[in-house]
Amino acid sequence: MARILIITDAHTPPLYGVRARHFAQHLARQGHDVELISEYYHDNKTQLTNLKYKYLQLPIYGKNSVMAFLVRTAVWLIDILFPLKEKLFTNAIRKNISGKTYDAILCSTFNSFPLLTAHTIAQEVNAKLIVDIRDMAEQAPGFVYHQYHHRILTPLLKLKQRRETQRRNQVLRQADAITTVSPWHLEQLKDYNTNIHLIYNGYDADSVVPRAKKQENFNIVYLGKYYGKPLQNAQPFFSFVQQLINDEGLDIRLTFYTDAASRQMLTQVIHDSIRHRITFRDYVPRQQVPHILSRASAALVLTEVEDADGPHGIMTTKFFEAIGAGTPVL
Repeated sequence: MARILIITDAHTPPLYGVRARHFAQHLARQGHDVELISEYYHDNKTQLTNLKYKYLQLPIYGKNSVMAFLVRTAVWLIDILFPLKEKLFTNAIRKNISGKTYDAILCSTFNSFPLLTAHTIAQEVNAKLIVDIRDMAEQAPGFVYHQYHHRILTPLLKLKQRRETQRRNQVLRQADAITTVSPWHLEQLKDYNTNIHLIYNGYDADSVVPRAKKQENFNIVYLGKYYGKPLQNAQPFFSFVQQLINDEGLDIRLTFYTDAASRQMLTQVIHDSIRHRITFRDYVPRQQVPHILSRASAALVLTEVEDADGPHGIMTTKFFEAIGAGTPVL
């Protein structure tokens, strides 16, 4: 039996850290002693139950207040020159693992944070470092991921992304092993480390299972964030739905489980003739996703045509969950 500490970024909607939690649950079932520490996130819609591992969220900036927002913005700026957020997270973890020993540190990351934290902790406890790369800045054109949260800081995005990528690559070279989510990601990362392995995003086979569907109409569901161009383009899909309704007279309904910013972007490209067929709902707790997928006629995955700049290698967990639920993927 090994003692394993998993360190991740915040478990934000719509997936709530599902890949890292799957790792933790699987390793715990294999008999290992597993702890999972993530950055604190204020949304508590998902109640985790029947865990086989210890789970802890640590706040870096405080908890969801105006002051926390101001501190977060200041740290975002300072991080361009100095990895302050990593230092704050490292200190928070140190206080919670003092006196403990580990055989391995596993860090699952959306591009870079908290790789430096995991690297530092691994060195301090003399443990192996395994890095799991879920996403990379290079997989999408421009600065899509940063812009979504920090549009007012656009002039600094190029510098910010370059610094994060440099820090990420530095840790990748020193990691004992790397895992990632697609053949494209594996190809990009193999120059930094030869011990690299492909583990696709999957689904929880205990909760995501095929169920009999009872439907009065054809209901297409979308679960997740919508970034818009150049990462995603919903306009061809809405045009296609409009054509099907006009030509075939089909009773098609669409439900989007997403956030306010995504809803605003989507409404700008919806055809007026089908607007009444579309329902927007907020994100739902993770435990409700299998039920929603099992009742849907089809699960929608939105992307954009790939070119030299991207998008590349993006294979969302929702794709695999739809397969597990026996729901066709559009």
